[in-house]
Amino acid sequence: MLFVQRFILLGGMAEMKDVKARLGELVRRWFAPREIIIRTSGRIQFICLSTRAQFIATTVLGGVVLGALGASINLAIEQLHQYSRDIAVRQAESAYNELLTAFGDYVERAGDSIAAADAEVAALAARANPGGSALSTPAQSGDMLASLSGRGDAALKSALRDRLTMFEADLRKVSERNKLLVGELSVLKRELQQAQFDRDTAIDARQAKAAQLAEEMNKTRTLGERGAALQRELAEVTARGAGAETRINSLNAKVASLDAELRDTNRRAGDIEEQARQLTVALNTAIEQRNRLQNERARMAGTVGELRQQLASLQESQANFVANLAERARDNIEDMEKTVAMTGLDVDKLLQSIDQESGEGGPFIPVPAGTNDEGEQKLLASVASLGDQVERWEKLRLILRTLPLTAPIDSYYISSMYGTRTDPFNGARALHEGVDMVSKLRSEVLATAPGTVTFAGWKGGYGRLVEIDHGLGIVTRYAHLHAINVKVGDVVDYRQEIGKLGSSGRSSGPHVHFEVRYNGRPLDPMAFLKAGRYVFKG
Repeated sequence: MLFVQRFILLGGMAEMKDVKARLGELVRRWFAPREIIIRTSGRIQFICLSTRAQFIATTVLGGVVLGALGASINLAIEQLHQYSRDIAVRQAESAYNELLTAFGDYVERAGDSIAAADAEVAALAARANPGGSALSTPAQSGDMLASLSGRGDAALKSALRDRLTMFEADLRKVSERNKLLVGELSVLKRELQQAQFDRDTAIDARQAKAAQLAEEMNKTRTLGERGAALQRELAEVTARGAGAETRINSLNAKVASLDAELRDTNRRAGDIEEQARQLTVALNTAIEQRNRLQNERARMAGTVGELRQQLASLQESQANFVANLAERARDNIEDMEKTVAMTGLDVDKLLQSIDQESGEGGPFIPVPAGTNDEGEQKLLASVASLGDQVERWEKLRLILRTLPLTAPIDSYYISSMYGTRTDPFNGARALHEGVDMVSKLRSEVLATAPGTVTFAGWKGGYGRLVEIDHGLGIVTRYAHLHAINVKVGDVVDYRQEIGKLGSSGRSSGPHVHFEVRYNGRPLDPMAFLKAGRYVFKG
């Protein structure tokens, strides 16, 4: 039994794996990697849409559509509920109107029935008491009941008793209502009397306030006349005070002006005295400096000859040292030029391209006069030669730093060389513009020289491709990658990881396709690797 359960469980897991594999294949088939070509002002750009990006975009779009559809459905359901409620309200109103109509009919029929019963009772009473009038009081009704009771008309007696009971109940209700109305009337009379009293009191108070207001208005009028007179007097006094204040301000301004002139005169006198003192000190200092400079010039005149002899000897030794340095620089330059030549590149063209990219400038400073000494001329010539050699050495060093002289992976073997070969898929002769380096899947793929990433993505048969521009027209490509760790615009260093080795694109197995291009023309990467071994060996 346990074996059967395990077998069923394994079978279910296998079916789930099969279903997952089919779903994965279906997703890869529907959302295969695609490229969008954008042409703008003569430039062509490629946008790669991976399977994952397409699947996520489709999922987000589906979610938005389902959300909008759900909102529309909810709105429609709400409108249906509202419509149902409106129908229920109209039905309730119709039923209420029908009930009112039925109630009115019922009341009308009840009134008719009561009128018919009254007429029947009156007719019975008329038959029982011919020539008499209809029942009008409870006493008459009682007498009629007494007279009818002797005759044995039980039905009529019962009907009249019920009618009499109803009349007595109505009379009691009317009496009680009358008592209530009498009580309310007495209360209203008391409230009316109180309101009249309050009105009379308010009228008296208003008359008293009116009299008081008239008295206050008379006082206000008297005070207003007195205030106007005081205001006129105040205006006259203010006008006289303004004239006096104007004269005072004028006198104060004159006093302030005189004080300022006095302070300015005192300050100028102090400045003149300070300037005279400073000039005296400066004159004494200048005389001391002149005497000291005359003594120093006499002392320096004796040492100029000795310095000239030492300078000549120093120039000779420096010229010899600079010549040795220039010779060693030439030897180093020859090794560097040999390394560059091993890659198949033209050294002179590379140097010219560096001259075009570099800049020179600065102010013109002529050589000082009096440099006709033979030792000095020899030193200047040696320095100029060394400067040229150092400049060429710097340019060659920049070129070597730009060249991809190492392999993009640490451990590998070559499965396909540069040049013509037999295509591994169709067996036809084809041009192979790089070398195929085989190594372990997902090994680190490294930049062979510093540069800037100009492409990072899917590119046709190359699969996942990284392209790096190293300057001077030199570009390297790393194809069939399993993963890419950089993006366009990134500045990478020498031996920086840019991706993982894989088998994407038109590939028969895990490897990295390595290309070196100069001005768009493919070169043999093995020549660069051989030159690199020469450099590192040296």
